[in-house]
Amino acid sequence: MEKFQLSALSSLSQWIGGITTTFMVLSVEKQVAMAILRLSSGMTMLTVSELFDCGKSTVVKVVKKFIFSMQKRASKFIQWPTDAASLEHIKEGFRLKQGFPNCCGVIDATHVKLELPYNESSIDWYNREHNYSMLVQAIVDSNLRFLDICTGWPGSLNDAGLLRNSSFYRLCEEGARLNGPPVPLGGFDMREYIIGDNAYPLLPWLIVPFSGELTDEQRLFNFKLSYTRNVVECAFAKLRNTWRLLQTKIKKPNMEMLPRTILACCILHNMLLSIETYENENVNEIIDESGISLQGMDTVEVDPDAMTARMALMEYVNSIDNANGRLMLEG
Repeated sequence: MEKFQLSALSSLSQWIGGITTTFMVLSVEKQVAMAILRLSSGMTMLTVSELFDCGKSTVVKVVKKFIFSMQKRASKFIQWPTDAASLEHIKEGFRLKQGFPNCCGVIDATHVKLELPYNESSIDWYNREHNYSMLVQAIVDSNLRFLDICTGWPGSLNDAGLLRNSSFYRLCEEGARLNGPPVPLGGFDMREYIIGDNAYPLLPWLIVPFSGELTDEQRLFNFKLSYTRNVVECAFAKLRNTWRLLQTKIKKPNMEMLPRTILACCILHNMLLSIETYENENVNEIIDESGISLQGMDTVEVDPDAMTARMALMEYVNSIDNANGRLMLEG
């Protein structure tokens, strides 16, 4: 558990409180340590039980109780900001990166690989990379904090399909989210929005790169958009690097518990962002070296209002001085 400081373990024990009354012989700290070791190393339940000199069934029950307790007591660590001050702080973070005004987050999805028993294998869980997997959709802020998580869907689903099945999509389409005051950009009022890549449709509240034959202005905009979007790749890389269970191919997963386990790891990720040693870690050392694409890709859908919004945003972002990222907004 070298990635997980002892001070963090102590703090986490206080946050979680009593996990269960079933294992009175085990202290809360020891129960937390067992669960953290399982999640942070990817060790099997049997290996963890041997290290703690207890039965495998005990470890299974402790880890399960820990995960349920995380959801019950620590779910506040992943939630969409409900007050204007918190949301404005998020917007300021993106405004200072590449000058995107009124941006509330970046969206992407990743896969958690699975090893399914032969008699339980299903084409639904088989993804384009020829692995069985479960999808995880995340929206993050500029500080790599998860704001919204959607998981449990099979790996055969594409990113756009996962988005459409998420509660975040429904809330946005109903006008219950990303519904704050717009920012004037010249003659256009830019509503609140998030940023994604070309795996997602261009929507009024979801800005993606230009595709096809690109002008110099569009290439510059795509670069700035991709640079800003890099925070979600950093967040996924940090999540996997710390909670290495998500790096492994999970054997014979409990498909009901796995989404809860993934969510628990995401909650722990956000908790650790409050610890200086974790927050200051060099993300560039663990992020996938996929680079930043300057070329556009075909999007699934085209929304005329969204095209207008993207054009206005491009003209604005490309025109500002990014020396320090500070913006002087009209009005």
